Amino acid sequence: MKWKIAIAVMVILGVVVIAALIAGAHAYYLPSGGMRPTIMEGDRVLANLLAYLLGEPHRGDTVVFAPPAEAMPGASRRMFIKRVIGLPGDTIQIRANQGAYVNGHKLKEPYIGPGQTADYDYGPVKVPDGQYFVLGDNRNDSNDSHRWGPLRRSAIRGKVWLRYSPANRIGFVR
Repeated sequence: MKWKIAIAVMVILGVVVIAALIAGAHAYYLPSGGMRPTIMEGDRVLANLLAYLLGEPHRGDTVVFAPPAEAMPGASRRMFIKRVIGLPGDTIQIRANQGAYVNGHKLKEPYIGPGQTADYDYGPVKVPDGQYFVLGDNRNDSNDSHRWGPLRRSAIRGKVWLRYSPANRIGFVR
């Protein structure tokens, strides 16, 4: 009898978890190449809108956010998808053809494709409290924090976790 109760509890918990994931998921379409090669133009992804309700974004997370007005002056503001590079209190520097540095240490970035290392210098800049520094994986073709500065935490909507289209690219987003 106890095992039947245990199975019933596990089934109910499983249903609750699946319902929460579905309720917290939102689909997004990426029209630009700023996140190449991680997310390509035309890819469709799911973001978990519940991911940061109890926690904060981590370095390396791919996030969806409402861009600041400086990112798209005079245009309708669609959601952006970029990678968190700098956390509150970090000092960020980008060295042309070398990579991103956080607090003086070169960041390991396996998601950067060949020829996509930044060809510009930026910083050093300290990320203010309550803000994050976000960059596209395609550093030379991305409208991101190196153009308009750190992003307010309140602008971040969720964590991108799954590519569901096109069919030949289905998989988890790192």
